[in-house]
Amino acid sequence: MSLVVILKGRSVGLTYKEMQEEFRWKEGIDVSVRNLQRMLATIRDDLGLEDELVEMESDYHHREKKFLIRELPKYMVKLDGREQVAIETHIKELEGGTLREALTKVVAGQEPLSVLYTNDLERLVEQTSHAGKAQPRTQYDRNQMRDIETAIIGNIELSFKYRSQGAKKALPRQVRPIGVVYNRFAYLIAATGNREAVSYRMDMLEDVKITDVSFTPKEGFNVMATANTKGKGSEDGRFIGTNILNEAFLERFAITIEQPYATTATEKRIVLGSMKKYGSVDEEFATNLVTWAEVIRKTFFEGGVDEVISTRRLDHIAKAFAIFDDKMKSIELCVNRFDDDTKESFMDLYTKIDAGVDPLAETESVNETDEDEDESESSF
Repeated sequence: MSLVVILKGRSVGLTYKEMQEEFRWKEGIDVSVRNLQRMLATIRDDLGLEDELVEMESDYHHREKKFLIRELPKYMVKLDGREQVAIETHIKELEGGTLREALTKVVAGQEPLSVLYTNDLERLVEQTSHAGKAQPRTQYDRNQMRDIETAIIGNIELSFKYRSQGAKKALPRQVRPIGVVYNRFAYLIAATGNREAVSYRMDMLEDVKITDVSFTPKEGFNVMATANTKGKGSEDGRFIGTNILNEAFLERFAITIEQPYATTATEKRIVLGSMKKYGSVDEEFATNLVTWAEVIRKTFFEGGVDEVISTRRLDHIAKAFAIFDDKMKSIELCVNRFDDDTKESFMDLYTKIDAGVDPLAETESVNETDEDEDESESSF
């Protein structure tokens, strides 16, 4: 059945290699050419399978055999409930155009679903997110996926064995499944005990079972996603590698919150916490680092520099300080990734702050002087 649908889904047919790739993507299995030949032989007489030689343009002008199916019984291309709801939900989020019209025709050829069934599946679709990247994806067990979807819809706990990265063996878990996120890997989002929701890579799940324990989702639970570019990509190259995200995916997030850098008081607590964790606490150094970062950010937002110091980089410096016990060396090692001019200006700035100079006050004084000069010039 899978091979039949795969072949019918391509107007120009598929080669053996393309069929293998489709099986790997859709079913998560590797199929040999010999097995494909057996499958094709089985369905050739019953379904009118045709094979054609198609000219393939390349550097070596060669002919490659492609297989295709012209007609299929209607029952073979009938959408299941989850597929139909997913398409209907997507249609609602599309503006007018060829894609919307085409998908509407696909759904129009299906039997209508019951309201209760549709509501359940719409909820599942809402709790499934796709953060697409143009790269190969890790496969997962489709039967296992059906159990996970059933548990999400029914608010039923799941049990499984989970092998964390680097772990020698899988350990038992029982969780409250909340949703699924697809990216480079597929992740099950689930809560356990009193812990907040955590993610489990689905290719590392073993022996997944639906339990007889039901649960009620915590009141006010929401899935939050973080993004540096709001899904619009990175035109300036600062976040190179980020993708422009699908508008339908972005529309599933009702609220967007702008998260500025932490206040100086909060950031100082973070840096002191890092120092305590790494075993080398210096409150004056923490204060100076936070002031240093604040001045650099202010200059960055005003267009004076092209780089910025993040809270994460302050954590790196705190860790380096615990290793080398040298403030300037710790800062230097952690700003080495910047170009020489930027690195030198950042180091000079910290030297001033460490000497007791208040760069923010100094900047305000310069600005006031410039304004006075402008007023004097305008009076002539």
